[in-house]
Amino acid sequence: YKYSCTALTGVLLLSGCVANDQRASTIEQRIEARLEASQSIDAGMASPLAANADFEGAIKLAVKVNKAFLSARALETAAMAQVGTAKALRRPQVSATASGGSLKEGSPVDNQITGIAADLMLSQLVYDGGASNAAIDGALAQALVARASAQEAGNTAALDAIQAWADLWAVQQ
Repeated sequence: YKYSCTALTGVLLLSGCVANDQRASTIEQRIEARLEASQSIDAGMASPLAANADFEGAIKLAVKVNKAFLSARALETAAMAQVGTAKALRRPQVSATASGGSLKEGSPVDNQITGIAADLMLSQLVYDGGASNAAIDGALAQALVARASAQEAGNTAALDAIQAWADLWAVQQ
């Protein structure tokens, strides 16, 4: 009876961890799908802008080469990497150590003892009071903020390009 209660408690604690991890994975998958969709749109643009380029292509190119947008996208990528780092707290951890040595003793030194020792340790987080969930949720929130900042930088670059295009058109008329 004692062992079954202990096992049941362990299963319940671990099942609570899995449900939250699945929720985080779903959110992360949605973020990554949106990132990939926006990156595939950017990848389809040609780098050089021809003199008779269309309006939409010119705006996309202006956004693609905008330094603020590129910087925001780099910060977004870094924030997404932090999600993986936070999720690593919940994965098994392995550590290893090795040491060797020699001991000479006696008078005169007539006895020598040598030895090697190794240690391998595997550990798994069972319960941390929600700290790992908070770290994952915080990293996801930072990734969403970074994504929103990248979108804002892209929108600002597009607005500036549209304004420049409109100003050029007005001057030419």
